[in-house]
Amino acid sequence: MNKKTDYSGLEQYNNALENKCAELHNDLEALLKKLGEEKAKSEDIIAAIGDPVIIIDTDYRVLYQNKIADGLFGDNTGQCCYAAYQGRKEVCLECALTQTWQDGRIHKIEKIMTYGNDTKYVEIAASPLKDSTGKLVAGIEIIRDITKRKLVEQELQKTNFLLKAVLESTTDGILAVDPEGRLLTYNQRFVEIWQIPSHILEQYGDDKALEYVLDQVQHPEAFLQKVKDLYRSPDVTDLDVIFFKDGRSIERYTRPLVINGSNKGRVWSFRDITKFSQAEEEKTELVDELQKALAEVKRYPLSGFLPICSHCKNIRDNDGQWIQIEAYISKHSEAVFTHGICPECIKMFHPEQYKTIYPQNR
Repeated sequence: MNKKTDYSGLEQYNNALENKCAELHNDLEALLKKLGEEKAKSEDIIAAIGDPVIIIDTDYRVLYQNKIADGLFGDNTGQCCYAAYQGRKEVCLECALTQTWQDGRIHKIEKIMTYGNDTKYVEIAASPLKDSTGKLVAGIEIIRDITKRKLVEQELQKTNFLLKAVLESTTDGILAVDPEGRLLTYNQRFVEIWQIPSHILEQYGDDKALEYVLDQVQHPEAFLQKVKDLYRSPDVTDLDVIFFKDGRSIERYTRPLVINGSNKGRVWSFRDITKFSQAEEEKTELVDELQKALAEVKRYPLSGFLPICSHCKNIRDNDGQWIQIEAYISKHSEAVFTHGICPECIKMFHPEQYKTIYPQNR
């Protein structure tokens, strides 16, 4: 009689295996649920970003776009990014993703993109995406509209260009510094007046330039002290003249640099007035010489023959004009007349007053 086979151990093993499979199934479902939640959370985060977000694999195919990107470009999932967004047949030469995949770092580029009928300036930031083993599997691009910023930059660049053109068109040397004395801007005329090499201004700034010019002025210590005093008094406006050792005279005018009511530094203006100063000196010398000559003339103003009328006593001057004798004397001398009346004229023209004044002569 055959002995009955015992399957009880096998049944126990099978039951344990089924329980384990059920446990693993439940764990897998929980894990998938958690992964789904994490994915949904990630997608919600990406969707909440106000800029277009695109995930692209290493073959340059679009894996994912957030809603912002869908609204701007349409659904391009599965297409090559360079064809979908740039209308190209090959990878863009300046592709930020290519740079990111080469060195594993974040790269940014600026370019012009077309959204429908709108042309925008955009900044594209590319970051690498890796799997759990660290293998590079894709890249993520965030596209930011920087049109307003670029337009402001262009307007600022235009303003700076115009300002520079104005500075270069003036005959004055112009220098602007911030509150700490650091150079903000200057024109070529400033360089010419002070004969400062450009590399000193560009590399070292105002302190080094100040040291360089001290040997050029006649009173360097007073010059340096005046500059320091003005820097310590940011609201002061000042005008003076600097005398150079080479004979030049430079008018210096400085005032605070005020922008929107706030002091942003100081502006210096330098004007070469050497010729004007020389002309003033020559004028002063000429006036002195004329005054000396006139004084010499007036020392002997009435010498020689004077044509005088025998009746009215007027004198004929050098122009042939007949003028009163007192006018002639005043013109040709430093004498000053005071007017009175002699006794004979009082007697002739005012006899009654004469009797009162001179009763003894009746």
